[in-house]
Amino acid sequence: MRFPTGRHLEEHLLANFVPTVYRHRTPERADPAPGQRNRDPDQAERWLGYLAHSLATGAHERRDLAWWRLGASVRLPMRVLHTALLGGLCMFAANWLVVLFAVSIGHLPSVQGPTMLEVAMFGLCSALVFGLARCALAAVGRTVAVPTQVRLRLAAMTPRVEHRPVREILTRFGVGLLAGFVLGVTHAWTNAMFRALAGTIPRADLINAALQDTLALGLIFGLTAGLSFGLVAAFEAPVDIAAAATPMRLLSVNRSTATRQFLVLAAAVTAGLAVCGHVVVSLLHQVLPWTLLWTLEEALLLGAVGGLGGSAAYVLALTAWGQWLTVARFWLPLTRRLPWDTAAFLDDAYRRGVLRQASAVYQFRHIRLQQHLARVYSSSRRAR
Repeated sequence: MRFPTGRHLEEHLLANFVPTVYRHRTPERADPAPGQRNRDPDQAERWLGYLAHSLATGAHERRDLAWWRLGASVRLPMRVLHTALLGGLCMFAANWLVVLFAVSIGHLPSVQGPTMLEVAMFGLCSALVFGLARCALAAVGRTVAVPTQVRLRLAAMTPRVEHRPVREILTRFGVGLLAGFVLGVTHAWTNAMFRALAGTIPRADLINAALQDTLALGLIFGLTAGLSFGLVAAFEAPVDIAAAATPMRLLSVNRSTATRQFLVLAAAVTAGLAVCGHVVVSLLHQVLPWTLLWTLEEALLLGAVGGLGGSAAYVLALTAWGQWLTVARFWLPLTRRLPWDTAAFLDDAYRRGVLRQASAVYQFRHIRLQQHLARVYSSSRRAR
């Protein structure tokens, strides 16, 4: 007997469900639905298996397949590396843009070898700092970035969100303060290293200048980053996911939110470095016999580096839309766990009946189908 029990029959139907719905059709019987395309059944089953497997990880098996959680399906060490690489690349690119702008306006004579090396070292230090920030967020339980919206009034004044925004503001402020302080300290000692290599300052004066820069830049960068990230959190509010029409509609709205977050954060960091620098240097002059200079021109150039690079890194690595773009649309397809057109694939699976929509999330058509695909994916991964 081919199917001795109902369980055997069920497994047979589940094993043939995805190959059947993704079977290539003849042109005269093709579905004219927009956005649907012929896909290889084996590849589609592997991609769906990865999605089902990502829902099975953790203490409890989830049903909701949310696009903003796909970034969390990657292991924490890879997420830390992902954040560090994005942070370093964004700060490196922003630093180059500001250096070229400074050369174009005559503030710098030309781009020389030491300047290029200093820009590269600053990018490396920034990568370390953003990786540290990701570890700090994971330590306080911020493992998944959820979709948010930016309001023109403080979220803490909205009664629907109660005390949660206050805790979020303090968390963002603390993480920004720590990351900014470390970046300021590393920047101070990087400058000291290049001064020592140049040999333009006596060693005793160099150590004294490095200690001054360590305290001043650590405080300036730390306060600026903490206040800026806290300000962004204060104007954020969680989106009512249950009220969203479709997953892709929520994704489109969150893309616009990420753009506004970038603009607000870039302006806040650029202006904050100038203001915080002036305040910190003035206070240090009152209590310590140091000679510190913090010119407006230097502050704005340094603030532009932090504003452009830090804001871009924050949006791409630490927001829901940024993680979707860099992980679900780039890293997971690059490692062959998802297709390059991830959004179109999810919508196509919904049209074929493999997935269903529940407000802003997808769900597999049946929990048994989800469990079957996850089990098949795990078995094939162990075999490979």
